Amino acid sequence: MPLAVILASFLKLFIIANPAAGIAVLLSLTPGQSARERTKTAAIACAVALGVMAVVVFSGMGIFHIFGVSLQAFKIAGGSFLLIISIPRLLDPGPGKRDGDRSSAQQSGSVAITPLGIPLICGPGMISTALLFGSDYPGPAGMLGLLVAVILALGTLFVILWLAATYSERISEFALTLAGRLTGIYIASAGILIILSGVEIFLEKGAAL
Repeated sequence: MPLAVILASFLKLFIIANPAAGIAVLLSLTPGQSARERTKTAAIACAVALGVMAVVVFSGMGIFHIFGVSLQAFKIAGGSFLLIISIPRLLDPGPGKRDGDRSSAQQSGSVAITPLGIPLICGPGMISTALLFGSDYPGPAGMLGLLVAVILALGTLFVILWLAATYSERISEFALTLAGRLTGIYIASAGILIILSGVEIFLEKGAAL
């Protein structure tokens, strides 16, 4: 895979990862965590996303065939999940109320895996993009180039999340509450768009992958 294509893949994957949304989700879903704990959450989320993307890069559509799931079904399921988890964020009275009885370790693990790692960072958009690039450049060289692009995108995203976590203690409670509300709206909107995208593909192509 040419260097220009790797850089183009990196840029597109990074944009799809949506760093701004990642920052909002990280800060609003980890109330009471220290900067170090939030950094750990971000690291776990990026590691989970990298693991999933590595499987996608090397297996392609094969991973969907193994589980008998179509890409459009994955989109509908992922979008539905986002829509469900957005509701508590819209109704939550404020930071720290909903997860106050849970340990920081539990918050780090649960938030990092879902919804931050999957499906916000590594979701249908990033997976679809990787599959498209992989189909254009098949073979070991293409897989390696795409994996490099994924690592660069997620590495850059982690640096941004680390910076946000480092300076998160300077953010007021009002700002975190506002971020939580906006995050809920964003997650709900993203979920609906992903569901509609999956339904549209299903209506056009049926259940085929």
